[in-house]
Amino acid sequence: MRIAVETVDLCLGRLLPWIARQQGVLVVTADHGNADQMFTEKKGQRTPMVAHTKNPVPFLIKDYSGANPWALTDVEGPGLANVAATLCRLLGFEPPADYAPALVRLG
Repeated sequence: MRIAVETVDLCLGRLLPWIARQQGVLVVTADHGNADQMFTEKKGQRTPMVAHTKNPVPFLIKDYSGANPWALTDVEGPGLANVAATLCRLLGFEPPADYAPALVRLG
Protein backbone atom coordinates (compact mmCIF):
# COMPACT_ATOMS: atom_id res chain seq x y z
CA MET A 1 0.00 0.00 0.00
CA ARG A 2 2.82 2.39 0.80
CA ILE A 3 4.26 1.92 -2.68
CA ALA A 4 0.85 2.70 -4.21
CA VAL A 5 0.54 5.94 -2.24
CA GLU A 6 4.11 6.92 -3.13
CA THR A 7 3.35 6.23 -6.80
CA VAL A 8 0.33 8.55 -6.70
CA ASP A 9 2.52 11.23 -5.09
CA LEU A 10 5.19 10.75 -7.77
CA CYS A 11 2.66 10.95 -10.62
CA LEU A 12 0.97 14.05 -9.20
CA GLY A 13 4.39 15.65 -8.81
CA ARG A 14 5.00 15.06 -12.52
CA LEU A 15 1.54 16.28 -13.59
CA LEU A 16 1.28 19.46 -11.51
CA PRO A 17 3.95 21.51 -13.33
CA TRP A 18 2.47 20.59 -16.73
CA ILE A 19 -1.08 21.46 -15.63
CA ALA A 20 0.19 24.75 -14.21
CA ARG A 21 1.93 25.62 -17.50
CA GLN A 22 -1.30 24.89 -19.38
CA GLN A 23 -3.27 26.99 -16.86
CA GLY A 24 -5.52 23.99 -16.35
CA VAL A 25 -7.58 22.64 -13.49
CA LEU A 26 -6.54 19.61 -11.46
CA VAL A 27 -9.11 17.42 -9.71
CA VAL A 28 -7.98 14.68 -7.32
CA THR A 29 -10.32 12.28 -5.54
CA ALA A 30 -10.85 8.63 -4.70
CA ASP A 31 -13.85 6.36 -4.47
CA HIS A 32 -13.16 4.99 -0.98
CA GLY A 33 -10.60 4.97 1.81
CA ASN A 34 -8.01 2.23 2.16
CA ALA A 35 -4.62 3.81 2.68
CA ASP A 36 -5.85 5.43 5.87
CA GLN A 37 -6.31 2.09 7.64
CA MET A 38 -3.91 -0.55 6.40
CA PHE A 39 -4.23 -3.11 9.21
CA THR A 40 -6.77 -4.50 11.65
CA GLU A 41 -5.97 -6.13 14.94
CA LYS A 42 -7.97 -8.87 16.62
CA LYS A 43 -6.81 -10.73 19.72
CA GLY A 44 -3.30 -9.37 19.26
CA GLN A 45 -3.09 -10.61 15.66
CA ARG A 46 -2.39 -7.93 13.06
CA THR A 47 -3.71 -8.60 9.55
CA PRO A 48 -3.92 -6.48 6.39
CA MET A 49 -7.12 -4.45 6.06
CA VAL A 50 -8.64 -5.43 2.72
CA ALA A 51 -12.15 -3.99 3.10
CA HIS A 52 -12.95 -0.43 2.12
CA THR A 53 -13.43 2.00 4.96
CA LYS A 54 -16.27 4.48 5.23
CA ASN A 55 -13.87 7.27 6.10
CA PRO A 56 -14.16 10.48 4.09
CA VAL A 57 -11.87 10.77 1.07
CA PRO A 58 -10.38 14.00 -0.27
CA PHE A 59 -11.79 15.90 -3.21
CA LEU A 60 -9.29 18.53 -4.29
CA ILE A 61 -9.63 21.16 -6.99
CA LYS A 62 -6.63 23.28 -7.99
CA ASP A 63 -7.34 25.95 -10.60
CA TYR A 64 -4.16 27.21 -12.25
CA SER A 65 -5.99 29.54 -14.65
CA GLY A 66 -5.52 32.54 -12.40
CA ALA A 67 -9.19 33.45 -12.79
CA ASN A 68 -10.48 31.14 -10.06
CA PRO A 69 -14.16 32.01 -10.63
CA TRP A 70 -15.40 29.19 -8.39
CA ALA A 71 -17.16 29.28 -5.06
CA LEU A 72 -18.23 26.30 -2.98
CA THR A 73 -21.90 25.43 -2.90
CA ASP A 74 -23.68 24.55 0.31
CA VAL A 75 -24.27 20.86 -0.42
CA GLU A 76 -25.46 18.97 2.61
CA GLY A 77 -23.59 15.68 3.04
CA PRO A 78 -21.31 15.92 -0.03
CA GLY A 79 -19.99 12.69 -1.46
CA LEU A 80 -19.01 10.71 -4.50
CA ALA A 81 -22.43 11.33 -6.08
CA ASN A 82 -21.58 15.03 -6.41
CA VAL A 83 -18.39 14.49 -8.44
CA ALA A 84 -19.99 14.12 -11.89
CA ALA A 85 -21.95 17.38 -11.65
CA THR A 86 -18.90 19.16 -10.28
CA LEU A 87 -16.78 17.99 -13.22
CA CYS A 88 -19.51 19.13 -15.65
CA ARG A 89 -19.49 22.56 -14.08
CA LEU A 90 -15.68 22.82 -14.10
CA LEU A 91 -15.76 21.97 -17.82
CA GLY A 92 -18.25 24.78 -18.45
CA PHE A 93 -21.40 22.67 -18.77
CA GLU A 94 -24.56 22.77 -16.74
CA PRO A 95 -25.06 19.34 -15.14
CA PRO A 96 -28.21 17.39 -16.05
CA ALA A 97 -31.11 17.96 -13.68
CA ASP A 98 -31.09 14.38 -12.43
CA TYR A 99 -27.45 14.59 -11.21
CA ALA A 100 -26.65 15.18 -7.55
CA PRO A 101 -25.73 18.86 -7.05
CA ALA A 102 -22.30 20.21 -7.97
CA LEU A 103 -19.88 21.19 -5.22
CA VAL A 104 -18.90 24.43 -7.01
CA ARG A 105 -20.66 27.29 -8.75
CA LEU A 106 -19.43 30.33 -10.58
CA GLY A 107 -18.51 32.85 -7.92
